[in-house]
Amino acid sequence: MIEPVTVWRVQLRRGDVSDREGTLSLEADALVFEDRMTGGKTRLTFAEIRSAKRVRGSPILLVGHGDGAESATTAFYFTRPPPLTTPEPGSGGTTPAGRPLGPFATMRRTSRRRHQRENVKYLTTKSSGAKIVIQAWADAITDRSRG
Repeated sequence: MIEPVTVWRVQLRRGDVSDREGTLSLEADALVFEDRMTGGKTRLTFAEIRSAKRVRGSPILLVGHGDGAESATTAFYFTRPPPLTTPEPGSGGTTPAGRPLGPFATMRRTSRRRHQRENVKYLTTKSSGAKIVIQAWADAITDRSRG
């Protein structure tokens, strides 16, 4: 039996990559995400789910869903996702792994490539303990969506 788990949901669409923390659970007929902030529930019925897969080397479950006319993909992070936007110059701050950016970070803009590389390192580090859990979720969703 798959137990409810805390995840961060990111709707994968242009312009809106905000994450929402909540609880992911399986019901008899749907995958349910309950938003921790608002208490609202998002239900994805198994009839509308097209695919569920674990992204290798990361703590991410991708769920493809939608009817024939409109389709979407939702990512469920089993750990807090790293910031998806590049930090502004002069903001200082830390890398997703929590290390300081360095003494010259306030003078230069963090490159997009460096930011992506730090995010990949962070996700790879966080994925080691979640692999079995995420694969179990993907298998359960796939089994139920196929009937």
